[in-house]
Amino acid sequence: MLRNLYSFAAGAATITAVIVGAAARPAAFVGIGFALALALVAIAGRLIGARRLSLLFAKLDRNAQATPAAAQSRPQTRRRPVERPTAPAAPSAAPRWTETEREVISALMNLGTRKPTATAATAAATKEAPQEFKPMFLAALRLTRSTAA
Repeated sequence: MLRNLYSFAAGAATITAVIVGAAARPAAFVGIGFALALALVAIAGRLIGARRLSLLFAKLDRNAQATPAAAQSRPQTRRRPVERPTAPAAPSAAPRWTETEREVISALMNLGTRKPTATAATAAATKEAPQEFKPMFLAALRLTRSTAA
């Protein structure tokens, strides 16, 4: 609520400064500017509602760290995530890849090889190459190039 008061005071001061800056009689226009600012806030409060006006001031205040008091009055409810039943995975649905094999598959896919081809080439390369990245990658690359030709 205090932030709203500060926002109102800043708006009133701005309107007053504009009127005084227009080189008019300051004494008369300071009062008119204040009354005009008060009327604008009252009209806005009636048109969009006090809660929405409070939320608008909070959005305009970029340094606001707490929500306005009007927004805190309503309890917020959270939706629970819907738990969907999952089908049990088949025991041999996907082979377990080592970290090196996953890196080889990823490297082949980065070179434009499709995933099924990359996984098949990596599976074949694991049988003929040591479990290091470079020899396994080169063997898998050779296998993908020989199947592509």
